[in-house]
Amino acid sequence: MDEAARIADASAVPDDGTLLVTLQSTDEDEQREAILTRLADGSVAAWLNYCQHWTDVRLDTGDGAPMRGGEIACRRHAATFDRTSGECTFGPCEGAFLNDVDVTVADDAVYLTDESFTFESMGPAEAHTGDSSTSPGERLGF
Repeated sequence: MDEAARIADASAVPDDGTLLVTLQSTDEDEQREAILTRLADGSVAAWLNYCQHWTDVRLDTGDGAPMRGGEIACRRHAATFDRTSGECTFGPCEGAFLNDVDVTVADDAVYLTDESFTFESMGPAEAHTGDSSTSPGERLGF
């Protein structure tokens, strides 16, 4: 695999959480955040880091997206998303899907294979650097 497309060691992706990365769009001069999550079979799925109800709400604010019953949860709306398919299974955007980012696990590492992006860095996009706050109006109370 191309080392420039290497995102992280596969072991860095949590079993019950998310890993936040920043990607650069190849079509436009824009950074996009994505979250990586480990699936039950050991593979890794990647999704753009925003809720389908309000796309300005980030799922992972830098400390891992909350999980509920093994699903990714939105702090603002309490919507839940299936980690494997990205489908919203509960909440105001039920039936909608997270936008996927193609990744592959090979040689114990996660590689970006989506031609729409290049890997930029681990962690939040430049616009969110230093902003570890959660979305206003958080409704999750675990």
